[in-house]
Amino acid sequence: MAVRAKFRCLEVTKRYSHTTDPGAPTAVDHHHYRVKLAPVIANKTGSYCEENKGFYAATPSGEMVMEVVSEATAAFFEPGTAYYLDFTEADG
Repeated sequence: MAVRAKFRCLEVTKRYSHTTDPGAPTAVDHHHYRVKLAPVIANKTGSYCEENKGFYAATPSGEMVMEVVSEATAAFFEPGTAYYLDFTEADG
């Protein structure tokens, strides 16, 4: 069985971390990206989209947040753009 949802990207935020590894001679600065998505309600123009009615009926609220380290992956997500999320069961 698989489940499909349709979410819209709300924001992509670049974040910085400063870590100190006890075994490393110096601290390390690195960045990652926070991608935040929410279920669709309306299309980009604000009018109600027929396809979105079905997705909204199944998932009227929620939030998906992920942290990614790849700049190329973060660049794939654009605020205001809708994406399908496909869920399938995985081993382990």
